[in-house]
Amino acid sequence: PGVVARQLLDGQLVGEAIDAADPIPISGPGAVALCRNCHPLPDDPVVGVMVRSQGVVVHRTGCRDLKVLDRHPDRRIKLRWEPPWVGPFPAAIQVEVKDRRGTLAAVAGTIAEAECDIDTSQVLSRDDHGATLGFTIRVRDPEHLQQVLRALRRERELVLGADRIDPH
Repeated sequence: PGVVARQLLDGQLVGEAIDAADPIPISGPGAVALCRNCHPLPDDPVVGVMVRSQGVVVHRTGCRDLKVLDRHPDRRIKLRWEPPWVGPFPAAIQVEVKDRRGTLAAVAGTIAEAECDIDTSQVLSRDDHGATLGFTIRVRDPEHLQQVLRALRRERELVLGADRIDPH
C-alpha cells in the first residue's frame, strides 16, 4: 500500500521505483483524508491507512480507530508532515466551564475572537457546578490551536480549563 499511496499522492507513474520504507510527506487535507475522530494536526505523529472508498486516511498514532485495523497491518502507511501546511485543520477541544447563564455564548465568542470557526459544539457532561463543552473548531496550524486554548484559559471568571481532546 505504501508504494500505491506514494504514487497516488505524488502523481508518479505506476512502475516507477519507489522506496516504500520512507515516510510519505503530507501537508494537509487534499490528497489525503483526515480522520474525523482523532483530528490529526501538523507535527502530530501520524500513520496512514488505505481505505477502499477514501484513499489514504491520516490518523494520530494513538487513535482508537487504529485498533480495528490491527488485523490489517498491510493497509498502514508511514507518513510525515511536511511544511508548508495547507489548512484549515479540524481540531477537537473540550472546555470545562462554570455553570452560568450565557456560558456557551461567551465561550463561542472567545473562539471567534481568536479567528477560529466552530464546526460543532456539544455539552459533554453537566452537573450543578459546571459543564464540559466539546467543540470541533478549524485552525490554521498547531500554533493557532494553542492561541485559541490560551485565549479560553484567560477567561478565568468562566473557564476552568481548555484542552485538545486526546484520541485514545
